[in-house]
Amino acid sequence: MAALLKTFGKGCLYILVLPVLLVILAVYAVLGVVMFIYILIRGAILYFTGRNFGELAEDIKARAILEGRMDEKPLVEEKVDAPTEPQVNNNDYASHFYVPVDQFLGTPKSEDLIKEAEDNNPNNDNNEGGNV
Repeated sequence: MAALLKTFGKGCLYILVLPVLLVILAVYAVLGVVMFIYILIRGAILYFTGRNFGELAEDIKARAILEGRMDEKPLVEEKVDAPTEPQVNNNDYASHFYVPVDQFLGTPKSEDLIKEAEDNNPNNDNNEGGNV
């Protein structure tokens, strides 16, 4: 019986509180839309008349800092001799660990292959025992 009364009490509370929360939410939404339209119209009028919304404290401080920097003497830059050619960085995996294929596989070099092909050419006049 106590559980039934507890559930009934929560239901009554929800029935009484929910309309109040909905009214607060509706007023908040209406005020939001009204402020949106007001700021939109005011901004358009100020824009076309050449004015702005006004300056905030941060804007005033920023303007003072910028004006102070404009009054200072400009810094003189030191001339540094820059390299005329761009530096090339070839530190990659392929060039760092490159081993020629002839040394790696133990294959004969291309000059040796050309010489062997010339020696075995049957049309070569200097052929003295090539395969025919």
